This record gives sequence, structure tokens and C-alpha cells, in this order.
Amino acid sequence: MWRRGEFVAPYCNFMRYFFTATAIIITDQLIKYEIRKNLSLGESIDIVRNLLEITHVVNKGGAWGIFSGFTLPLTVFSAVISVGIILFIAMSENLSSGMKTALTLIVSGGIGNVTDRLVFGEVTDMFSLSFFSPVFNFADISITFGCIFLLIVVLKDRGKEKER
Repeated sequence: MWRRGEFVAPYCNFMRYFFTATAIIITDQLIKYEIRKNLSLGESIDIVRNLLEITHVVNKGGAWGIFSGFTLPLTVFSAVISVGIILFIAMSENLSSGMKTALTLIVSGGIGNVTDRLVFGEVTDMFSLSFFSPVFNFADISITFGCIFLLIVVLKDRGKEKER
């Protein structure tokens, strides 16, 4: 039998991550839409001289163009991993908020890029840094920050376990 508020707290907690993911996915898709609409393929705009350009490129592979030409396997793999992470977050009762946040960033970026692969057969990239060769997008930033944050959370949790 349910007690008052027993279901509400976990549901509200999950919804916080759901809304964060939704905001990231929508932001990613809006940026990509504006790039596709306003820049020709290969066209660039200098944002910060000798540092940051917005360049419209497409990527038919994975990160940094690896596995180019394997759009369907990449799409299926990314979708399965994304669903697995969502289920893991939803079903794990003892997962720290830091771990949930990191996984939410990763899955949001994954869904943003899967959406591109499903709709266009390729991923739209646009951010180009002078000191970093591959062009990337907002979803890639979300995945990268999620992975960095995940590493920090795991190392921090291991440090706590050793103190016990």
C-alpha cells in the first residue's frame, strides 16, 4: 500500500532529470536547425578571431568522423545505450544526484545526435576551435561534460569508499 508522498518524491526527482535532458535536446536541435537554415554546407562565420568559428559541416560517422558510413549501426547502438542509461537512472534507487546528472548529460547528447541520424542520416556539427581539429555540436559538448563529470563523481565516490 502506498503511503502519502511515497511515490511523489522519486517521481519529482526523475522529472528534474527528464526536464534537464529535454532542455539539452531541444537546445541542440534548435542550434542545428539554425545552422542548416542559415549556413551553406562548409560556410563559416568567425566568432572569436583565431579561436572559435561556426562552420556548417556534417558527419556521417561517430565522434570525430570515426566509423564513417556506418550510420545505421551507430544509430542503433546509440539508441540502445541511451535507453539503457534512461532505464538505469529510473530504476536505480541509490544513485547519487551527481551520477544522475552526469548520465543525463551523456544520454541527452546521445539522443540529440541519434535524432540527427534518424532524420537526416548524418549529424550536423558547427563549433570549430582553432586548437582542436574536429568540428562538434552542442550534443557533443553535453556528452563530453557528462563523461568528465562522471569521471569526477566516480573518483570522488571511490575516495569516500577508501576512507571507510
